[in-house]
Amino acid sequence: MPHDADDSLSDQPSLNELISLREAAELSGLSAGHLRLLVSRGDLWRAKMGRNWVTTAQAVEEYLAQDRRPGPKPKKPRDQPNFPRSPLDIICDIPYNYIRLPDGSAFR
Repeated sequence: MPHDADDSLSDQPSLNELISLREAAELSGLSAGHLRLLVSRGDLWRAKMGRNWVTTAQAVEEYLAQDRRPGPKPKKPRDQPNFPRSPLDIICDIPYNYIRLPDGSAFR
């Protein structure tokens, strides 16, 4: 079956459908900076026109329809130490009679 040139163009949006990231920010409620991040990561369909990135309202709506986890990330409980810990912190937690030197003797 021969491949029509019109079929390959059907996947591409028309010029009338393209919107700037600023317009996409107004449409979506996301900041233009966040949309630039999504574009750079490839999470949002985009095209480069000159020095500016453009997208489509449909691409923005498809992104917003995805299952995302917005909101603040859970905080660590205060009773747990911050990780990663330094080796010195780990050594200080070990009782001195448990520290063995390479020759097998105990550190005192």
